[in-house]
Amino acid sequence: TADLYWKAWPSIIKVETSRASGDSFATGFLVSDKGHVATAFHAIADAERVSLYRADGAKVHARLEAIDPGADLAIFKIDNVVYKRHPVTGRSARTEEAFEALPLASAELPLNGAKVANMGYAKDVENVGISTGQVKQIVDGKIKVNGLPAPFHADQAVVNTSVGTRGGFSGGPLLNERGEVIGLHSAGDRVSNSYDIPVS
Repeated sequence: TADLYWKAWPSIIKVETSRASGDSFATGFLVSDKGHVATAFHAIADAERVSLYRADGAKVHARLEAIDPGADLAIFKIDNVVYKRHPVTGRSARTEEAFEALPLASAELPLNGAKVANMGYAKDVENVGISTGQVKQIVDGKIKVNGLPAPFHADQAVVNTSVGTRGGFSGGPLLNERGEVIGLHSAGDRVSNSYDIPVS
């Protein structure tokens, strides 16, 4: 788990949103070496402002490239220019850093029983968190989560896992044991049921 965590850590993005109802955050991850970031559409829908931060805390300039509400998917494009604050002087310096995209698994749906891990941000976690479990089954989007309709269309294939996730993990990657992305986290009951949109 530790090896998987540190391999994926540089590719995890924090997605902060501002609305009239208050601020919130979610997770995203790099899916290309050109700076494309995938996250959950429901996490940024109707937001007045969206800010993206790399795992090391550096804020990046981002623009929304595409959305697919039915698959609960949003794609941002970020620049590789970051501004880092000097620990002593407190001044921000402009620097360019290479992107480290997570590899995508094949488009085949994962098998029941496969070991998986979700990565993301949570309110009581200082850094990126990780939670592990197994694939339970492939379901359709007709399910309800915590009594509410799920944030994806009914005809959408969804990976149901035993991973316990928390608020803020939405939009984060679902990884296999090789560190490949097999899905994007969309919803969960924070106990033993999580639902991820598969790479396919």
